[in-house]
Amino acid sequence: MSTLLELRGLARSFGGVRAVSDLSFSVQRGEILGLIGPSGAGKTTIVNLISGVIEPSAGSVLLDGVDVTGLAPHRLARLGLMRTFQSTAVFSARTVRENARRGAFRLAHSEWFSEFFGTPHARRRYEAAEELVEALLGQLDLSGVADQVAGSLSYGTQKALGIVIALAAQPSIILLDEPVAGLSVEEASHVRDVISKVRDRGITVVVIDHNMRFISGLCDRVVVVHHGQELAQGAPNLVLGDPGVIEAYLGASYARRHQSG
Repeated sequence: MSTLLELRGLARSFGGVRAVSDLSFSVQRGEILGLIGPSGAGKTTIVNLISGVIEPSAGSVLLDGVDVTGLAPHRLARLGLMRTFQSTAVFSARTVRENARRGAFRLAHSEWFSEFFGTPHARRRYEAAEELVEALLGQLDLSGVADQVAGSLSYGTQKALGIVIALAAQPSIILLDEPVAGLSVEEASHVRDVISKVRDRGITVVVIDHNMRFISGLCDRVVVVHHGQELAQGAPNLVLGDPGVIEAYLGASYARRHQSG
């Protein structure tokens, strides 16, 4: 596999507080990478830095070998990097299908002249966007609720819809910020299945979460951050058994008991 996303010495300070410090890791094309850490570890700051929501104090972000540090989110989207947020980002009064169409702008958008006069080129782009939306709704098990308003759906289904919206933009990589936060075990299992199907479409996935059980059952590789720095990385079963990782999550006394046991 080749490297698709790379962080080099990334850092970000807020006043006198260093939220991220000299962070470097890479994401391989086609993998599901888990970025985990206890609350306050800097996970959301990291995804905000990668996705252009905030700019780093130092370091760089490379996408497919191109330096994209500090690019605005809409420019990164056009380069193939999309993200979701911890809270659902759907229009609650619109249908599932209408929400999914929001993400298809890369296919549907054409030159204003073509759009205004309804040229064959513009029509073909819109037809392709519609076909993509219907395919995504079908593959991710949302066809049955496509005509329901998003606000009537369960929280877990709205989370899945948020992923569909991002996929409709045809990204090469998608960042999922705490996709199962606030979900029941059943809803989290459904979202995990949805994420697996995302990778089946050839899309690289970075999942940011603190739910170790969810991450270990999903990801090929895990990067653990603590106080904005890398603590460990590797296969989930190895990393999640690391005494340093256990201590960061559960405390030093628990880590000592784990080692002695």
